[in-house]
Amino acid sequence: MNAPCGSPSVGEVVRNYDEDQYALPIIIRLEKDTTTYRQDALVATMTAVALLLLARASNQEWDRVITLWMNDDKHRKIARKARGARWEAVSELPGVEVTYRTATVRVLVPHLLVETPVEVSRLQVAGIDLEPRSSAFTVRVLIPRPLVGTAAKVARLHVAINPDVPMSTGKQMAQVGHAIHYASLYPEQFSKAFDAQRSTLDVDIVDWADAPSDGSVINVEDAGYTEVPPGTVTVKAWFSSADEVA
Repeated sequence: MNAPCGSPSVGEVVRNYDEDQYALPIIIRLEKDTTTYRQDALVATMTAVALLLLARASNQEWDRVITLWMNDDKHRKIARKARGARWEAVSELPGVEVTYRTATVRVLVPHLLVETPVEVSRLQVAGIDLEPRSSAFTVRVLIPRPLVGTAAKVARLHVAINPDVPMSTGKQMAQVGHAIHYASLYPEQFSKAFDAQRSTLDVDIVDWADAPSDGSVINVEDAGYTEVPPGTVTVKAWFSSADEVA
């Protein structure tokens, strides 16, 4: 399954776009004299994107705008960083904020690019490059009670980042955001990743080599705005069956 491409990356200067194009801001809090690890930023991003998409069912205005954004074939996601007063300013804008270990990420409700809030437009896009943790880990993403359906058993969504493609952390944040977004476009499988009893979504970050070779994999292909050539598969995502979940 090839996911749509067309999302900008860290470092892109947004210009020469159509007036009706939407963007999903992904904003990470990076204060001075603090350490934020790459994996934590990716987990927080995936969580926030999932939460935002699930919130559509209970917020009519969010649903309207998110639908417009999803209907735009560019599916733009733009990662930015903020600290201090500028972080406080974007915290007042509609969206979902998630803290995971050392990382805090806020994903805002999409907006028209020509109507980018000043609180967002003044934030830096380039320079989001964080150090990784030394060890791998499995992630359990906590979310509210499922709004897109329930399943009798737990399944799991797996995400793998291409190790052969150099990407900044900001770029990777946008790419794993794509993975969650595109996984949600398969509602039957996506709903089965939810545990209705514990209200959780199981997601883990795994090795690239673990991806199945069949057609069940969602391939996130980059549009090539920055950092990588167009058509590069940056992330793979796939669902395991309930019987495969330990």
